[in-house]
Amino acid sequence: NKIQDISLKCQSISTLIDVLLVHGLDFFTSLNLTTSQFIEQYLSNLFSDRNIEIKHTIVFGLIKLFLSSRLEPTVSLLKIILDYRFSNDYRPIDQHQRDDITSFFYFFTHLSISNVLLIEEITFDLVSRCLPFVSDNSTMAYRSIFIEQMCSFCIELLSLPSLPMNKLNEENSHYRLAINILESIHNSANNRSSTIIKSYLDTVKRLQFQYMNKEQLQIIFDAVLRLRQYPNLSSMITNSVKHIDEQIQSCLRLIDKLTNGNHDGKRSRSPSPSSQQISKRISSTFKPPMTSSPNVLRDRTNHMFVNNDNPSSSKGTKRKFNTNRYTTLDFENDTDDFF
Repeated sequence: NKIQDISLKCQSISTLIDVLLVHGLDFFTSLNLTTSQFIEQYLSNLFSDRNIEIKHTIVFGLIKLFLSSRLEPTVSLLKIILDYRFSNDYRPIDQHQRDDITSFFYFFTHLSISNVLLIEEITFDLVSRCLPFVSDNSTMAYRSIFIEQMCSFCIELLSLPSLPMNKLNEENSHYRLAINILESIHNSANNRSSTIIKSYLDTVKRLQFQYMNKEQLQIIFDAVLRLRQYPNLSSMITNSVKHIDEQIQSCLRLIDKLTNGNHDGKRSRSPSPSSQQISKRISSTFKPPMTSSPNVLRDRTNHMFVNNDNPSSSKGTKRKFNTNRYTTLDFENDTDDFF
């Protein structure tokens, strides 16, 4: 904390990350430190420095620690990486670094259900922060725009149909986000202003109702319907409510049509041909493209071994991947650039 020289401070941060990569958190346990909380607070405090080199060292160090399972990912640490990619409070990062971070989040989200839940939690937190900002302070206005961009990025991640899912629980991320957003309006008097309601509903409109079953659609429909009881609703809010109603009704009609009216309320999460097209449209907004290696993703999420003698197998995937925790990558010896 007393170091003023930027290059020396970056070197000290790199040394800390190297120690964690080699020895793990057990090294700090021997020093009687609350390791994960210490590391999180320490790196978060350092990231508040406006120097771009320090931020770069922290962000890409965190990516290595997460992918090597040396550090448990948390919402606050993942938001540091997101902030670095989107924020323009400091000198903009180059496109190559943005592509690396984009690929990391795509890879990270596909590794486990717990990672999907982390992205979902980040998304809800961002939704509550990306309210329209009206101010003469241009810095704060820009900040609001970047928060909205981060929120959109997370929603697109959660929209990919190839994400791991809990087969025992049919609640997908879009359903939980919709319910949490609508309940936050109903349960808090602070969220009853027209500006906040309009912002929240704009997010709900972007969620994918086609992945929800009949019962879930009805619950969301009822929650949206409650908004009509609020006095003095603006025309913008009324139009948003109408738009969401039409989306839900369209999905309900499709379910009845596909099942001839005999339906148990369940809907498959498997991507339909149309959702595959949606996936391609969504993935095309990412740079680099997000669906370039479906075979590798299938091997990572299904606990399969890749036969390296098979020329059709993806090059360099040499080990069994564990989706219960986090994939361990050999950064020194792997010839493939998983980013």
